[in-house]
Amino acid sequence: MLTIRTLRLSNFRGFKASAPATLAPLTFLVGPNSSGKTSVMHSYMFLAQSGLASLRSVEPAWQGRLVDLGSFNDVAYRHLPFSPIKIEVTLSDSRLRTPESPSFGPSVRIGFILRSTPNLVGRLSSIWIEDCLTGQRLDISRTGGRRPAFKISINEFSETWTPIQADRVAAHPDALKWTIERALRRAAKLESIRKDRRTAAVTRMRYFLYSLGAVNETQRVASGRAAPQRWHARGAGKESLRPYWAQALFAEITPDLLRESAEAPYLYRSRTKPIPVAETLSKGLGRLEIADHLMAQDLSVYHTAIQVRDARTHIPSNISDVGYGASQILPVLWALASEARGPLFIEQPEIHLHPKAQAQVGNMLIETSALRQVVVETHSEHLINQARIAIAEKRLPSSWVAIVYVDRGRNGSVVTNIGVDPAGDFTRDWPSGFFPERYEDAMKLAGLKGQGS
Repeated sequence: MLTIRTLRLSNFRGFKASAPATLAPLTFLVGPNSSGKTSVMHSYMFLAQSGLASLRSVEPAWQGRLVDLGSFNDVAYRHLPFSPIKIEVTLSDSRLRTPESPSFGPSVRIGFILRSTPNLVGRLSSIWIEDCLTGQRLDISRTGGRRPAFKISINEFSETWTPIQADRVAAHPDALKWTIERALRRAAKLESIRKDRRTAAVTRMRYFLYSLGAVNETQRVASGRAAPQRWHARGAGKESLRPYWAQALFAEITPDLLRESAEAPYLYRSRTKPIPVAETLSKGLGRLEIADHLMAQDLSVYHTAIQVRDARTHIPSNISDVGYGASQILPVLWALASEARGPLFIEQPEIHLHPKAQAQVGNMLIETSALRQVVVETHSEHLINQARIAIAEKRLPSSWVAIVYVDRGRNGSVVTNIGVDPAGDFTRDWPSGFFPERYEDAMKLAGLKGQGS
């Protein structure tokens, strides 16, 4: 299970250069609109969909299964292609993380530098991997022109890897990773003969290569989720019928997803038997007091619809008639139930939900963060307050929660990291906006009442 510890961006969208954003198993991204919150999330999604973060590719994919960023020029700060884009991410293998031992396991820092090209696609210039404990570093630098090669070096060792070759081994998606593994293995062998203390760092790097497969299971719930439909064409939405770990973007619930048939997807939250998606979503809506049952209903041989049964009256209605919030929270519930190992990014899970339901969503986020990392972009105080309450009640370690406040400055977006202490209090004062706004409004109302009396 991978945990993103830090993200640092340079020349990426609104970020000219940033301090590292510190992330945790449950991270809240907050700040004014158009400040750069989404860019922090998109930077890692870009690495994941390109295969860069998992070292399966050296070609940037600005458009893919997770996010559409356009081109290098669209992403570059102020759309100026002259400066390289730099993304630095610190990753930890957190499979041994428990509430009693909230350590994050061995960590490595990976940096990516991309430069512009005449066709606007851009190209990877170099990658470096650094062991966070010892600082030992492996460098992968681009060489050559039309047929590029990459030089992989660590200590006295170097390997050359060519992405485009006729033989099957070089064409395999993991060929780069295998080449890095070979270089690390040879370096470790010599250092063990020398009894060099750097051997442990090389071993950690090798161990970490096996964990990078979880990057391919990165998932996203975007803010632009699908509106409820009164009916669907029979058979539409078949692309949703895929294993939980292969689903990248959660945007819409279709009737076929809710059918209890042999081809319908199942969730494996139960170790004894698979659980249908419809059952999981129905339980989630019940916790939010929106509905107690969700089902697909055939209207004709060509049309089908989603029916939602009211939690109090038990009267079923078309999903279009029960309020916009139900359709918007369903993709969130679906994503939270996934057992993928990679990070889960959720944008505004609170859309069209009343405060009580938002608080319950906050509890669901806390529960999921014990199984995988959850990064939430939000404008809701209720989600953050539920995490603070859980920490104060000793249900959640304070180190498992991070708040990243993003704002716009004169020289690009600015990151402020805010933690939560064991008592549930913030570790530093908030910048302008968000939490202070409620306090300032209350004081203004109190002053106006005083003038009236």
